[in-house]
Amino acid sequence: MVTVEQFSELLKQSEILGISCEQLNKLKAVGEIKNNGKKWHRQNCGLLVAGFLFCLVVCVPSILPRNHAVLIKILLDGLSEVFDIDELDNYSCILTNEVIGPYVRIPVDCNACAGVNNIPKVSNLTQEEFLKSYAFTMQPVVVQDGLADWTASEIFSYDYFKSIYTPGSKALKQVNEKCQFFPYATNIS
Repeated sequence: MVTVEQFSELLKQSEILGISCEQLNKLKAVGEIKNNGKKWHRQNCGLLVAGFLFCLVVCVPSILPRNHAVLIKILLDGLSEVFDIDELDNYSCILTNEVIGPYVRIPVDCNACAGVNNIPKVSNLTQEEFLKSYAFTMQPVVVQDGLADWTASEIFSYDYFKSIYTPGSKALKQVNEKCQFFPYATNIS
């Protein structure tokens, strides 16, 4: 059996050789080490949670169209008592995921847009004018020259972000662990 020290040394050597965490995780031996001594429900916790969340997303909205957030909370509490899933507390995105987010968020008042017949397009708007006329009205507006003085548009590009968020990079790990981006429905993966 390999000692913790030997395994740590092996990890350091793999890092020196440029082997990514994703590549290491694909190794059968690493999977066996992760699951060594764990019960079936602990080994398959991710699968169980995915199945559970799928049931919540598919079944709950059709059963209880209004109070499903309360039901989800009750079911999650019950699940945590049946399975030892304390490690889920480390995942801050579990309830803000774009898949289930619309089902557990606070209901939106659709009357805010009831009187909207067109969307105004404005330009040369000062910050004070925007705050006074649009910022807190819940009414849509298109600010045509809103990026005119925004210097980030000269730096940010697809290639810029691609160079920062390479597979295995610390920046990508930070996004996955800390949920850096808001969970809007996008096609960005």
